Amino acid sequence: MKKPTLYMIFIALIACIATYFTYVISTYPLMGMKAQQIKEHHYTVTDVYPNGWAYIHGIRAGDHIVISDDRVDTIRTHGRVEKIRALLIERKGIYSSFFINYERAPISYLFYTFFPLVLFVLTLAIVLYVYRRFKETESVLLLSVFLLIVSMCYVSSEVSARFDRIGVYVMGLSLIMCPVVVSHFMYQIYREHSITLFSRIVLYTLYICAVLLSTISYILVCSFHISEEIYLFLFLLMSAAVAALIYKNCRGYKHVLNPAKLKLVFYTILFAFLPFCLFYALPKVLTGIVIVSAEYTACFLAFLPFAALYIVMNKELHDIDYMLKRMFYYALLSCFPALALILGFYVLHPASFEWLSYLRIYLLCWAIMASLLFIKEEADVGIESRLVFNKARYEASLLRFSKAGMSSTSANSIIDNLINEMKKVLFVKRVFKLEFLKTGQRFCLSEDDCEIDLVSLRETLIREEMVIGTVMRGKSGYFLLVGETPEIYTCMFISYKKDRVRFNHDDLVWLHTIALHTNVLLQSFVHVQEILREFERTRDEQGASSLLLSKLLFMVSEQEKESLSRDIHDTLLQELILIYQELGQGMAIDAARDQLIQQIQYIREECYRLRPPFLLQMGIVDGLQTLIENHRMKEQVLIEFASNLDTAERLGEWYTVHLYRIMQELLHNARKHAEANCIFISLYKKENRLLLVYEDDGVGMEMSCLANTKPKQHFGLVGIKERTQAMNGELSISSAPNEGMLIRIELPLPKKENTEENNYGNPSFDC
Repeated sequence: MKKPTLYMIFIALIACIATYFTYVISTYPLMGMKAQQIKEHHYTVTDVYPNGWAYIHGIRAGDHIVISDDRVDTIRTHGRVEKIRALLIERKGIYSSFFINYERAPISYLFYTFFPLVLFVLTLAIVLYVYRRFKETESVLLLSVFLLIVSMCYVSSEVSARFDRIGVYVMGLSLIMCPVVVSHFMYQIYREHSITLFSRIVLYTLYICAVLLSTISYILVCSFHISEEIYLFLFLLMSAAVAALIYKNCRGYKHVLNPAKLKLVFYTILFAFLPFCLFYALPKVLTGIVIVSAEYTACFLAFLPFAALYIVMNKELHDIDYMLKRMFYYALLSCFPALALILGFYVLHPASFEWLSYLRIYLLCWAIMASLLFIKEEADVGIESRLVFNKARYEASLLRFSKAGMSSTSANSIIDNLINEMKKVLFVKRVFKLEFLKTGQRFCLSEDDCEIDLVSLRETLIREEMVIGTVMRGKSGYFLLVGETPEIYTCMFISYKKDRVRFNHDDLVWLHTIALHTNVLLQSFVHVQEILREFERTRDEQGASSLLLSKLLFMVSEQEKESLSRDIHDTLLQELILIYQELGQGMAIDAARDQLIQQIQYIREECYRLRPPFLLQMGIVDGLQTLIENHRMKEQVLIEFASNLDTAERLGEWYTVHLYRIMQELLHNARKHAEANCIFISLYKKENRLLLVYEDDGVGMEMSCLANTKPKQHFGLVGIKERTQAMNGELSISSAPNEGMLIRIELPLPKKENTEENNYGNPSFDC
């Protein structure tokens, strides 16, 4: 019989049992009363459950009741009064008759009684929908089985409370079976990825143990009058055993599967069962005291079916680590205010409650505070920016500056946009640029006769190592470092606000953020200008003013600016906005500093990718070795590099940059397309020729495809070919499917007079 058919049989069986349970729950309200027989049909009430029918209708311990119903064997065997239709209460010789039904029952009682049935119906609907969509995926079907068992356990607990024998057995079996099914689910998840988490014998043993333990416990409860707390003990014991088993065997495979989905499944189950275990099962087993009743803690199980549906239906999940860290932070933050609230209440009313009631009130206050803080964070995104003027002003400014940066055509236009934003956001009158020349240790101002104190700023720039975004306060205003080249510091002077009011915390954070953004734009513009100058120089050497080349220059320039702007907006800008928002919510300064350092490192890596700062000083051999080493560390690929060139040999800027770009493209092609595990690269000089050989063991390709397809489909190889031709070299490519790729590039060495530094200079911002 096929497994999907077995699952349908299981679902049908569960539905039949649930139908019987529905009949029991709807026919017999939960009495929640214990009694001791005095004489035939006469009993004395010994205990009353606070959430039962008896307590709600005023029956208390010590009352005398008369029950004419013949089905009162539970009183004789376990002292519990359940599943009766009527009773008489005798008080001072006066008899009052009661019919046991749900009339005039409070809403809370109806909720406790029928919520498990509602949850079961919703779970069943979700399970049927999931079965229809994913009936060929066994792990998803096992997750559905787990949901059904949990909901059945919830429903059967209501029937078990009425001491229905079928309900008692099903409740015990389903409760102990829950962790076992979780282990089966984890086993199947890893099996679908060809990993054996543990042997099938272990899995079968868990199932057999669950059935045997639940059966033995049922016999002990029904025949030997053992307390039903034995089920809670066995559930906790089985949960601990399964958790240890999964943890022990999953440690070595935590990066093999999708960690986000596994984490979400784990934390969903933990969130659903932790209140029940922590506040009901553990205290009940260890001390006999219940901190929070099962009716409340079991409500968290309603989270399971909806979370499972979300996990199964969505390929892209929320950042669960981020959400958990925020929830943990708010939970920790709420502990002390809730404790202070309870202590204050105790001081005002010292004898109002027992210690257990104070503990319950504390947990309730703590949960409400943590939930409100978490909801407040989510509401900040859409509401606070509309209600708090400053926040909207800062965010709108960053967006405006980002859009303006996309259309900027020069470094001066970027600075002009920055000046305008600073005046709009900070409400200051004077903002201008000043530059500090490192070699001459002097300032170059963009405004004449500016009476500002530059002595302390000059000493700071000379003495300390500056970081982009540093804000320095002077006598007349603030100095903000927004750019740096090997020769120049670029700063912005910003005057004080009206009446010499200092900038507040949000102002300083915004200045730091926009300074980092400005630096990225300036660096990007510098590198784009280098590329354009290289194209123009090539055109001038060829002595032609081709319309096609002009269009190409324009297209490359616009695409480069668009790409850089998009990268900045999607990565750096979003991270900086997030840091700014978290600072506004009380984020620790050390944590903010760490995140800013990460973004600074990202900027440096991007700048290095665009143009290695010391390529010409290091020489081509050291430059290529650094590039290869970085690629080897990032991609975990074996790369061998050999060369007979002297590390001190210099080939000229134009030649060095082209050779470096060719190597960049070869390694990029290996990472993106070749799927290579081993790469061999050699660079040899023979007489007046230079030979570059690249070989990998990747997937290779059909050479006919290279000749017949459009250039866009092999843009990297086309770029290598164009650079080789520009250097008057020869390119040969040899490849076949699953045979790797061999590329030989033979280049003429530059003439002696061309090996001198042919620099365009590092573009800087003119004084």
